[in-house]
Amino acid sequence: MVYDNGDHEVFNKPLADGTTAVLLLNRGSEAADITVSWDQINLKGRQKVRDLWQGQDLGKFKDAYTASGLKQHDHRLLKIGSKGKPLATPAPLPPERYTVTRKGITHLSDLAYIWRFGNAPKTNQSFNDKLIVIAGTTYDRGFGCQAVSKIMFKLNGKASHFNAQIGLDPSYQGDEAVSFKVRNEDPIGPDSILYDSGKMTKDSPAKRIDLDVTGVDCLILSFEGKEALGNWGDPKVLCD
Repeated sequence: MVYDNGDHEVFNKPLADGTTAVLLLNRGSEAADITVSWDQINLKGRQKVRDLWQGQDLGKFKDAYTASGLKQHDHRLLKIGSKGKPLATPAPLPPERYTVTRKGITHLSDLAYIWRFGNAPKTNQSFNDKLIVIAGTTYDRGFGCQAVSKIMFKLNGKASHFNAQIGLDPSYQGDEAVSFKVRNEDPIGPDSILYDSGKMTKDSPAKRIDLDVTGVDCLILSFEGKEALGNWGDPKVLCD
């Protein structure tokens, strides 16, 4: 992923023949124009663009290409550039950056999540860029969320327990009821729910989560609301 504003995403994969594949995706509810700029994908100047789904060459474009009017959940898959020496690819993340690799405590805010649905959370701050505060306690680590925000972490079956503190952000003064859920890999199935906070409002007391996650490969933290702000305070796993 080379661009993400919550509703619009751009993915890039350099190909062996020197060209590069680009996926433009509209996750929003309204039609939108989505642009990939050449500086996002290590190109410059005028470049050939081919629509792979339509099987059509779209021409040459300078510095960027815009897919116009992509509808909800619509996407455009492109092949950009000319054949030649393969483009440089990003250095892969070391395993300790995206999965549990050692004994003891691993703070999830230190890991890269491997999947997301909805709004991207803010890491180690509230969604409105303030300190994470839950029931008067400030947390240096955690996630600030708004509306729907689901993120998946790779535990690799090595963790035994998951802990976190949850609650609505004190800056939110609306009446909306939200829920926090912890799931085992499946983001929607009822059988995957390991924890469900039930409905919580700004007046609900904070809750502490302590779960046995033995054998869980991928753990999903799910905040489900419409406009409310919610916080995960110091979510972490323990590997014995």
